[in-house]
Amino acid sequence: MNDDFEDFYATNARTLYRAMYVMTGHRADAEDVTQEAFVRVLQKWPHVQTMDSPAGYLYQVAFNQCKRRFRRAHRAAMPGVEDGADPIEAVESRILMVAALRRLTFEQREALVLVDLVGLTSDEAARQLGVAPESVRGRIHRARQALRGALEREAHDRD
Repeated sequence: MNDDFEDFYATNARTLYRAMYVMTGHRADAEDVTQEAFVRVLQKWPHVQTMDSPAGYLYQVAFNQCKRRFRRAHRAAMPGVEDGADPIEAVESRILMVAALRRLTFEQREALVLVDLVGLTSDEAARQLGVAPESVRGRIHRARQALRGALEREAHDRD
């Protein structure tokens, strides 16, 4: 049993952490959410490992943790900065992206993280979120439109 969980952890920890970093915008919060999600999954591991998608359950637990944190603290997501980027440009980009992401609903950020960061299909993300695939595609479409519009407005304002 422990070997199975250790393999599960090794396979999913980095990606879950990255997803939670995007969702929370803070490394410490992402670490806390990731750790708490794995603890909760471990507590139910005998049942979870028999599920069709144990990783899906892990993400569901983590997203629920995020929702509780957002409700309490109204935190927003913050993307990471790519290595080798110009530091000033990277900070400006981060600020712009944070502002744009803050305008998205939690559900839109959730869908974007699962599809764009984790790499799930909209059908897989829909199963994880317990919604119809069309709902995920709609959330992603609206989120991308909102992000594009916000970033274009900001770029225009800078010119």
